Amino acid sequence: SSLENTSKKTEKELSTGKKVNSAADDVSGMGIVQKLESKTKEYAMQIKNLQNDISAYQTGDSGLKGISDNISSLRELSVKYKNDTLSDEDRKSIEDEAGNILADIEGAASDTEFNTGKLLSNYSVDKLGLSGTTLGDSDLSKKLDSALESVNNGRADFGAKINSAESEAVKLTVANENSTAASSRIEDA
Repeated sequence: SSLENTSKKTEKELSTGKKVNSAADDVSGMGIVQKLESKTKEYAMQIKNLQNDISAYQTGDSGLKGISDNISSLRELSVKYKNDTLSDEDRKSIEDEAGNILADIEGAASDTEFNTGKLLSNYSVDKLGLSGTTLGDSDLSKKLDSALESVNNGRADFGAKINSAESEAVKLTVANENSTAASSRIEDA
């Protein structure tokens, strides 16, 4: 009966807290709600993707910071190496330390990854122009300047990508909240 159907509908609205529980309650409202809910799920996934992107960019930037610090250490060692009071043994120790630093740079370039994706393969010792470099090289300072410029440009690129992704995530978060609120206004009793 009509009274029984009205009673069931009212009971359903009270139990769910929603005015629209099925297409029979509000045909156009239900269609809009379903579109808004679909859009809300899409926004949530886009936000999650952006958060993953941000994490990858931050990982890359952190790896490049380590490489930058290592290049600065090489510069310090190259100055120390030129000290006339050093013995051959002292110079050998400094060269060994420089070799370890170059190995660290190579390790960071080959091992910095996010979800198995290599992030710094363009920053190997070879690609930075430091392959075969020794502390006695007359052009070492220029090589280090060039390598540092390359690394700094990479960090700037990661920084710009982080800022862009964060900005986009904020926009999508607002859109998601608006979509959820609109859906709730239509559904709520």
